Amino acid sequence: MLKTTRKLDGNLFRQLLIAGFRATISDKEYLNKINVFPVADNDTGTNLAMTFEAIVNSISAAEQRRLRPRALLATIADLAVDNARGNSGAIMAQYFEGLRASTGKQPTLNAAQLAEALSRAAEQSWAAMSKPVAGTLPTVLMAHAEAWKQLSLTESNLKILFTAAYKKTREALQKTTEQLPALRQAGVVDAGAQGFVDMLTGMHEFIENGCHPPENTSSIKHDAKPSATITNKLSQDTNHGHHLDNQPVYRFCTECVVVSDKLDRPGLIAALEKTDCDSLVVAGTTGKARVHLHTNNPAETFLLCEEFGQVLRQKADDMKRQHNLQAHTGKVAVVVDSTADIDTDEMDRLHLHMVPVRLMLGDTEYLDKVSISPAEYYKKVKALNTVPQTSQPPPGDFRRQFELLTSHGYQVLYIGLSAALSGTFQAAITVAKNFDKDQIVCFNSRTATVGLGLMASYAAEAAAQGMDLKQVLEVTRKIRTRTTTSALITDLSWGAQGGRIPGLALWLAKHLRLSPLIHNSPAGKLKVYRVLVGRKNRFQRYAKKLSAQLNHQQVYRIVIAHCDALENAKLIRRQLLLQHSGIYSCQIVDISPAIGAHVGLGGIAVGIQDYISPTDLLEEGTD
Repeated sequence: MLKTTRKLDGNLFRQLLIAGFRATISDKEYLNKINVFPVADNDTGTNLAMTFEAIVNSISAAEQRRLRPRALLATIADLAVDNARGNSGAIMAQYFEGLRASTGKQPTLNAAQLAEALSRAAEQSWAAMSKPVAGTLPTVLMAHAEAWKQLSLTESNLKILFTAAYKKTREALQKTTEQLPALRQAGVVDAGAQGFVDMLTGMHEFIENGCHPPENTSSIKHDAKPSATITNKLSQDTNHGHHLDNQPVYRFCTECVVVSDKLDRPGLIAALEKTDCDSLVVAGTTGKARVHLHTNNPAETFLLCEEFGQVLRQKADDMKRQHNLQAHTGKVAVVVDSTADIDTDEMDRLHLHMVPVRLMLGDTEYLDKVSISPAEYYKKVKALNTVPQTSQPPPGDFRRQFELLTSHGYQVLYIGLSAALSGTFQAAITVAKNFDKDQIVCFNSRTATVGLGLMASYAAEAAAQGMDLKQVLEVTRKIRTRTTTSALITDLSWGAQGGRIPGLALWLAKHLRLSPLIHNSPAGKLKVYRVLVGRKNRFQRYAKKLSAQLNHQQVYRIVIAHCDALENAKLIRRQLLLQHSGIYSCQIVDISPAIGAHVGLGGIAVGIQDYISPTDLLEEGTD
């Protein structure tokens, strides 16, 4: 852009936006730290970065250089709706859709046309919020648009306009601190609005550098660091035990994309407003809408959205667990996928973090243990009389979880479903490679369900005791050899229909009344190790065989998981407790639907851990 430029073509606009997006991406850690509204879940920077990275990766391609402004903005708007994350990401998606809708087919844009487009985009972003709040991102978007509108009445030089509007927008950003009580109390500006100003900063630096990216791209410079505001406040709150007083009213930050040729976006908004939720944002392009809201019932949201079109890209982040990171003890955070069957109270007590597997039942997708409970899932399975399908979490789910934890200063140990059983573990490894060395370690449990849950709980206990990542990894590797998983399969038809069990095996089991017992091998595969003949008292017989494996000189932790078979799980638990006095604990949980889809209704899994404290296990010699 020369000293005097009165028209903006598609390629220059593209370069400006790329420079802006990259500036926001570089500032994500700061944005996470100052994120206190609407929920202090410290992920605004991560969400905006993920939203903008998807756009940058696409519009950086060579073929995008020939696009006119409207076509460029159409691409950006569509990518933003597909990839938006969080409240701010959804608002920005609607902002870009507003820019697209208000831009004509002309090859260039002048000052007046840009001013009109920015005004309509800001208005649409404000309207996308069910309950707009002054002092948040739309307020600053409106201030930026108003600055352009006023300045363009007397000025046509785009370089001067960019600079002057940027200055006024920064002033508007600083005012957000006084517009919202939560921001004023924390002494920070709105994080989403700061992300937008970061974008303008990148564009401003690009212009000042003669329309070339700066040679040394550095993080955004801020007048005040969060260490002087947020960090001190959080430290004070932690010392007085007040940091949990401001718990989120709603637990899940819930999002999805709704697609339909005849999408009724106003109707969708009206329907969602009637549900128990807040922070509702519905951003949309023609035929597609990104839904974002906070709720305690993600399933209700997804089912309602199905009435308006096909539901894609579901996610539901646990804001309560994110908020409670401030209370997390130790330096290591443990992450599992939802195939780990652990009591929910234990998950909360141990600050375990979970990435859900995806479930398909008919044409409906669910997030395992998040948008549908095991009990609800098995009820639907029986009602529909269909075989459920599973799929591994997309890489973005792992990335969000890993970025959240590392941004809080934790090293992460992911303990995953056996690599021999699923591609889930490999997906996590692929994501972990994008982080700094030693930030993320992926550990193959070589098991599933309750054995995986026992292993993850043990690792979390070690982390809570203050062990570093190397030590936690060492005791987890040792406890793996002392943890076994077995299961009683009562219905092989699910496995046969899913292709994991030969049809002949199903026929033999049914006609000979056989119930296979399976366990995890040292290599992480599931193998049949015994067969119970006849169905009479088979659960008692299974419990007896388990008891025979226990050493009465040892102490054990046991978890029993059932697939819609609570009474039989209780029977096994009773038998084990009667036969062995050294069982440290024996819990009953539901089998994850992701595992139940292969085990089948009526199945029982038992995890047994030969228990020794993490401290004592660490002191043992290398085995």
